[in-house]
Amino acid sequence: MDEETQPKVAEIPRIWVVVADSEQARFFEAESCIGALRELGGMKQLTGSEDKTKHFAREVANRLDVEGQQGAFDRLVIAANPAFLPTLRAYLSSRVRELVAEELSKDLVHDSADQVRRNLPIHL
Repeated sequence: MDEETQPKVAEIPRIWVVVADSEQARFFEAESCIGALRELGGMKQLTGSEDKTKHFAREVANRLDVEGQQGAFDRLVIAANPAFLPTLRAYLSSRVRELVAEELSKDLVHDSADQVRRNLPIHL
């Protein structure tokens, strides 16, 4: 069989999960659509004023935009503190918004990777 007649193998999507509040964001990669999460790192904000919260949301959104442009993920799940989610959402680029598969208005930033995964849909 030549390359044109070989059946195409479906690519496994690269899925990222970000959990955030106004002071911290953590980034995870899902091993598969139904798999465990592996923590990739995070970001911290040390003060909590309204201006700082907006600045932090913009920084998190910028990181997601850069990582998305570099192909780090094909699908994004966001779980954010209910007070922070609208602010973060406002700063997401249109490209990143197109990749958002799920949003959860939950504060999971202090949970373990396993606890975060249990709060997400079974199939990402």
